[in-house]
Amino acid sequence: MHVADPIYGPISIHDIDILQLIDTKAFQRLAYIKQQGHTYFLHENAIHTREEHSIGVYVLVNLVIAEQGIPYIEQLMKMKKGLYNNGFGHPFVVGKDLLLQSIFQKIKEKNLSFHTPEIQNFFYKRKQIEIEDFLPLQDEMIINEIKCFAKSDDIEIAELIHLYFSATKSLSFEKGIEGDYKKKNSTAVVITEKKAYSSYVGGIYVYSEGQLDDILEKSNFIQEIVKLPKKEYAYFF
Repeated sequence: MHVADPIYGPISIHDIDILQLIDTKAFQRLAYIKQQGHTYFLHENAIHTREEHSIGVYVLVNLVIAEQGIPYIEQLMKMKKGLYNNGFGHPFVVGKDLLLQSIFQKIKEKNLSFHTPEIQNFFYKRKQIEIEDFLPLQDEMIINEIKCFAKSDDIEIAELIHLYFSATKSLSFEKGIEGDYKKKNSTAVVITEKKAYSSYVGGIYVYSEGQLDDILEKSNFIQEIVKLPKKEYAYFF
């Protein structure tokens, strides 16, 4: 496949897997979507499509890998190792999300009526919830709903809401690695890190002696990275 780019000139793509991907209907439909939306009304040169953008990213990434090679990819893995050491998401924030889920779960379990019709319809819908059912729900609407229940006579719900709105407190948590909290505490919610957040999960190849090899086979550093266990956080109610 040959592409004429106004900046980089003629571009050739020989990777059979990439060519097969480009030939799919899902990829071809990107030709009808502007990468910059309606920006071209303001900047007349911003007319490239998502198809052109995707092909361009593929070509440029290949150039970077060809020039920088394994040391460059290892540097990226070191950055991901930093994510591993610092956690895959701030536990304080995750605790707030769990609190929000628990608040609405308690309201529903106790068969209490919501103050907002849209939320009432959402939680007590008899049929299966569809994606369209989420559309009417807005952040401000949800916050106002919680504030109404903060004045509730139900002490359990009121305490959860107070903790949710606290700027300095959240659920207590402990750090560990995968398997540490298995069946340890029934009141704990265990969140396990996704491997892709901190490790190499495959898919990066480099040319070596005329053939493509997975970077995993060429880098001792990355081989050690993939052996790291997943991290876990246990949140206690």
